[in-house]
Amino acid sequence: MSQEQTKKIEYIAINDLIPYVNNARVHSEEQILQIASSIKEFGFNNPVLIDKGNGIIAGHGRVYAARKLGLEGVSGSPRGRSEGGVGLCRQNEPNQEV
Repeated sequence: MSQEQTKKIEYIAINDLIPYVNNARVHSEEQILQIASSIKEFGFNNPVLIDKGNGIIAGHGRVYAARKLGLEGVSGSPRGRSEGGVGLCRQNEPNQEV
């Protein structure tokens, strides 16, 4: 992937995003509210990582929180990775949402 692709941030409609059904991270309602509070106070500073099909790689909690705030879209970083690369990204994504 080129350096230009890794820096690409887009506005993506929440309704266009597809949650990953096997996402191991489950957010409690309290965590979603904490994330929403952070977004409200500081803005959306950490883009959601998405695959080439608009599937969420990382950032499910941010998307749920943004939806709770009534936002129509989020900042996202599209990743044109192979399925193997997406799997590695999902495994290695640091815990950033608590």
